[in-house]
Amino acid sequence: FFDDFESGIGQWTVTNNGGSCDWEIFLPTYPGSYTLPASSSGGVLAADSDECGSGTTFLSTATIVPILDLSTYTDEVWIEFDNDWNVIDAQDEAHVEVSTNGGSTWTGIWDQIGTDIRNTHEVIDVTALLGGQSNVSVRVRSVQPGWDWWWVLDNFSVNGRYTLPGVADPSSFTATAINDSQIDIAFTPNPNTDNVVITWNLTGIFTEPAGSPPTLGQPFAGGTLLYNGTASPVNHTGLNELTTYYYKAFSYDNVDYSAGIGANATTLATPIITDFTANFLIFDNCANSQNLEFGTAPAATECFDAVYDCYGPPPPPVGALGGWFLTCNEILFCDYKQTNTNSVRIWDLWYQEATGCQISFSWDPGQLPPEGNFHLVDPVNGQFVNVNMRTTSTYTDLVGLGHLRIVYNYGITASSTVSEGWNMVSLPLLVPDGNYLTLFPSAEIGSLYGYNGSYYSTDTLTNCEGYWIKFPATELVTIQGEDKTECIIDLNSGWNMIGGPNCSVPSGSIIDPGGIIVPGTLYGYNGSYYPAASVNPLMGYWIKTSGAGTITLDCSAPLAKVNKGLLLPTDLYTKFTSIEISDASSKAQLLYFNSKLKENISIESFSMPPVSPEGSFDVRLTGDYRLSESDEVTIQLQSSNYPVSVTVTDLNYEQGYGYVLQEIDGGVEIGSHRIVDGVEIVISNENVSLLKIRKQEALPGSYNLAQNYPNPFNPATVIKFSLPEVSNVTLTIYNALGQKITELVNSKLEAGRYSYQWDASNAASGIYIYELRADKFVSLKKMILLK
Repeated sequence: FFDDFESGIGQWTVTNNGGSCDWEIFLPTYPGSYTLPASSSGGVLAADSDECGSGTTFLSTATIVPILDLSTYTDEVWIEFDNDWNVIDAQDEAHVEVSTNGGSTWTGIWDQIGTDIRNTHEVIDVTALLGGQSNVSVRVRSVQPGWDWWWVLDNFSVNGRYTLPGVADPSSFTATAINDSQIDIAFTPNPNTDNVVITWNLTGIFTEPAGSPPTLGQPFAGGTLLYNGTASPVNHTGLNELTTYYYKAFSYDNVDYSAGIGANATTLATPIITDFTANFLIFDNCANSQNLEFGTAPAATECFDAVYDCYGPPPPPVGALGGWFLTCNEILFCDYKQTNTNSVRIWDLWYQEATGCQISFSWDPGQLPPEGNFHLVDPVNGQFVNVNMRTTSTYTDLVGLGHLRIVYNYGITASSTVSEGWNMVSLPLLVPDGNYLTLFPSAEIGSLYGYNGSYYSTDTLTNCEGYWIKFPATELVTIQGEDKTECIIDLNSGWNMIGGPNCSVPSGSIIDPGGIIVPGTLYGYNGSYYPAASVNPLMGYWIKTSGAGTITLDCSAPLAKVNKGLLLPTDLYTKFTSIEISDASSKAQLLYFNSKLKENISIESFSMPPVSPEGSFDVRLTGDYRLSESDEVTIQLQSSNYPVSVTVTDLNYEQGYGYVLQEIDGGVEIGSHRIVDGVEIVISNENVSLLKIRKQEALPGSYNLAQNYPNPFNPATVIKFSLPEVSNVTLTIYNALGQKITELVNSKLEAGRYSYQWDASNAASGIYIYELRADKFVSLKKMILLK
């Protein structure tokens, strides 16, 4: 309500309470000498005894006409007016009164008695009385008993203030740390389901929002906009550990924002998450021990990680037990690698023994993860130590390697180089399909053979057995499967083809409880047979036994040398004459003869396996041996690549004797060569499959050309001659007309006796002449070809 009294008394009801004069409006000018604040002008409401006459009694009330509804004014209500009250004595009164019941009762809010209050602007807080009331009356009441006085009012108003109903905040606003990098924010939208706009910062100080919300991630209200919508909860991710994040949520009705409500949360510490942890104990039989720890974790790296790894001190002095992992040139007692799902992880283990003590290792296979392969191996690709850590829980180092590796991988592979032609192979891994063309796709079809007293054709390889197989070219073959670290093999008496596990097992480490293996009879094949020092993955081997029984090849103890009796002395051949035979493809075989074995060495240790497949290179002494104590030997020869070279070294001559090499074809000597120590003899005739080394009397004392034999002949004959000294020699065949037919010899020959065969299959019947011509000798003889 407001009245500046410029329009008369219409907004007021004046009541005389028994006096001589009433309240009245003076418009435009009040004649008295009142003073009001400068803001007052024009008409005023006055109660003035001077206007009614001196000594006039003034008892009157002026009540605002409208009943005021202040029910919405709950924040603040006040009455204000301009005032000039001039009194004569203490009997004068001025009252401003209010009623909340239509005037039944009144309450004074400004009551003055007997004291001037001149030229004031009054503001009276009546919130407690009138705030929220719907039936409000206001009046001014004067009491002057008839003296010279006045009360003048202007700009009278009843005022109120209330808060308009704005946008309500969301409720149940919370922030909860989930882990080291995530906080979830939950809320309930306001009853109007207005969008909830959430911003965040690290200080907790926000500003009032303005304008439409920006895109997520942009600055907003003193923070960064995280969310704008109604779906709860909201995931705030990518956060830092142990950091407090502050949030403020506003409701937004597309025009205005609510006042906003806050929450905060602190992210958790980063947990130490590992895939697995395994203890690895190093101990000895002297009560010394050292525990290590290894494993994998998603956040681990190849080098030191403070979250997972722990340093170890420098190694102890020599003579004291010690063990540690060496990673990036740092000594660790705890070593974690990155999570492994399809690759390989390697822990390098270094250790030293205490003086006079035997070092061992132990672990719990149950601590290893369910997937993948774990092996304790030597640094040379597991050729000497290859322990399956899933099936074994201990290992003892009998030779003091000082360095092993823990290898954790998924795809176990085995590789070997095969040569063109025939090869001996085996299967060292567990595979779902053992078909030879699955394992060796480039192998020649139908070329896989096993052995069980005789060769048999097959198409499937079985673990721990050996096989022949043929390849068209040299290549590196690789197979993949599950690891196999032990072969328990049942052997027949005699020769057996075997294979080994996925490691290199030295021949001296083959476990032979029955003593059935004939020492020295482990043979490999690389174009020719050779005595093998170990059984290697993917390769096949021959081994001979004195009777049926069982042997074991175990990767967990290949360095234990459990059976030294299987090895032959390294100086065994020093007193024997050696025969090296090689063909045009450089395949070679060593044979020995002409000495005596030690009493404890059996000739059976030098027996050779069955002849390799047809077309391959195979050389052996008669009786299937590679060594003979005899001073004369017969050599069986198989090759598809002539010429063949023979070199004899370390000959033991008897006084008055020498040695010759005879070429035999069909039981007939067709050529002979004097053997000179270390000098190569070349055999060019592909029909020669037998060679004989024979002693011969002392060198001839003269030249001689013998009559051919047989004579007459068809189609071949042998011509022999003797040389008492080194000479350039030609042996030539002519027909009866003196025309040269062929030349059997044209070379420099040592002193000795020689024989050469002439094959006249392509010549016509008739008389022929053969001529021997040396530096100091010429001789001719006739022979008859009769077809």
